[in-house]
Amino acid sequence: MTGRNPVPARGAFAAISVGYWVTISAICACIGAIWLTTKPGNFADVDTYILYLDQLIHFPPANWWYFEVLSNFYLITIHYVFPSVEYAIFIAHYLLGVIFVLLVIISLPPRTSSWHSVLFLFCILGPVLAFVTLRATPAYFLVSAGALYAMRRDPRAWIYIIIAFLFHASTLLALPPLLLLYFQRWWPNSLKGRRALWIFAVAVALLLIGMVVLPQIISAMISLIQNTPYLSKYIAYTDEVLPVDHVTSISHYVFMVFVVIFSGAFLISSSGDVDKIRIYIMSSILVYLFTFIALSPVAAFRQAPFFLIPMISLFPWKKFGINGPISFIFILACAGMFVFQFDQVYI
Repeated sequence: MTGRNPVPARGAFAAISVGYWVTISAICACIGAIWLTTKPGNFADVDTYILYLDQLIHFPPANWWYFEVLSNFYLITIHYVFPSVEYAIFIAHYLLGVIFVLLVIISLPPRTSSWHSVLFLFCILGPVLAFVTLRATPAYFLVSAGALYAMRRDPRAWIYIIIAFLFHASTLLALPPLLLLYFQRWWPNSLKGRRALWIFAVAVALLLIGMVVLPQIISAMISLIQNTPYLSKYIAYTDEVLPVDHVTSISHYVFMVFVVIFSGAFLISSSGDVDKIRIYIMSSILVYLFTFIALSPVAAFRQAPFFLIPMISLFPWKKFGINGPISFIFILACAGMFVFQFDQVYI
């Protein structure tokens, strides 16, 4: 069928599978080596998670059983096996590495994703998703899977989104782009496919200008979020709550440049059925940039995996010459990215 990737021959698929599973094995070895050489208490947000679980156990809020219930139940279960709150969080960090690898295999299977996507995903997002975000990691992958189903207007997309929301409330940040994606057949043609690129560029320009010229929009948005229980946690990442040197670093601006360049490359080079996800990527980037400017780079970074994971899984690496001998350079570049990203989550 026109626009669909042909199914590789058996020999070609075997070669793809070998590269895929070698990459998965290398990722497992890397995670294992980090487990052996790094104390769990040295990762970012450990103290926050210890405080969160301690409150959940001893002073549970009234909504603990329905607000992010799956992640709450998961942490409580670990605490039931390992009664120490601190030790339970440490064990959860080790389990997170296993969960991350399993979710990668499920979300980026060898028949639809190349080893390039798996390696790139681990190196750019793995330092956070495999070692830090104990409750949000499943939500990121579930939303990404939901986006791929929404491309085909498959109702199963909403099952993934509901489960993701039960893991982490930040799933709401991905909901508007998902609605645009799922119902895009009813939108004007100007918002579909490549025709939407110029509208997207204008929207980004207006967003950046508006945030500079009208700073009151920022305060109004923060006030709105403070009164929204499902999103109020993002205020913890704003400069109004924490010192600037604690919230923001140069790495967040480097990451923003990467997001813009990588997303631009994807939007320009994608074709065929992949065009259907354009509106999700573009609207998610708008949410990312608005969050970056209105709240903080840290809050924006926590939203980025919602659209980066499906974009990385569908990225046409071969169109950019990432194949054959160039693969070695690609691997070295990914290793450098991993070291840079890992340094940001290791205190």
